[in-house]
Amino acid sequence: GHVHAQRNLGYVYKNGEGVSVDFPTAFYWFSRAAEQEDVKAIYEIGWMYYSGKGLDSDYHKAYEYFLRASKQEFNSAYYALGVMHWNGYGVEKDYAKAVDWWYRCREYGPAYHNIAIAWRDGKGREKNLDMYRKFILYCQDKVPYPDGMNEIAYNFALGRYGWSVQLDKAHEVINDAIELEPNDPNYYDSKGEFYSLQGKYVEAKEMWLKVKSIDPSYYKENNTELHKYILKHNK
Repeated sequence: GHVHAQRNLGYVYKNGEGVSVDFPTAFYWFSRAAEQEDVKAIYEIGWMYYSGKGLDSDYHKAYEYFLRASKQEFNSAYYALGVMHWNGYGVEKDYAKAVDWWYRCREYGPAYHNIAIAWRDGKGREKNLDMYRKFILYCQDKVPYPDGMNEIAYNFALGRYGWSVQLDKAHEVINDAIELEPNDPNYYDSKGEFYSLQGKYVEAKEMWLKVKSIDPSYYKENNTELHKYILKHNK
């Protein structure tokens, strides 16, 4: 059969596009496409083994499929292999190998973000804040990536890692992250923190109520004593 049609049927059943989500059927169609070395289908099978969606979770098989996809220079596979080495999923934990895989990614925000953190924390690379700043700024200037932008915003808010305190810039950067991911509670939470640092508790409360409306479970897990105080006293 036509490999693209087989892979696309896999996505239809994986994502529930006009049908009910059906991971076993998605796996069937991805497998058909993977037999013809379709790299996206190979990666998707790896993801299913990694996540345990429709299959029993099996990190060793996930690694095999991600490695197979990486032979075709597939960014998501490089990234996934890095994550597995970083966390020791199915392989020995090895920060240096993780960073090596992320370096192979091309123009990929999540990889830039993780490389930056590795340089910042001295994991897999010798600690180097100049390299940290280089890669974290790629998440704003080269390939906009919300988690990286959140990190930059906190650098402005707290004046850390070579940034000076500029709360207006913190808001500007986090607003860009929110524009990219308007339904992610994490970025509204950050904006609430920035308002609280400015003593703008009414605005902070609005942000945290926004977090609560988007994802009550996230709010419950991350609702600090400061959040509770502001909401209780309605400042």
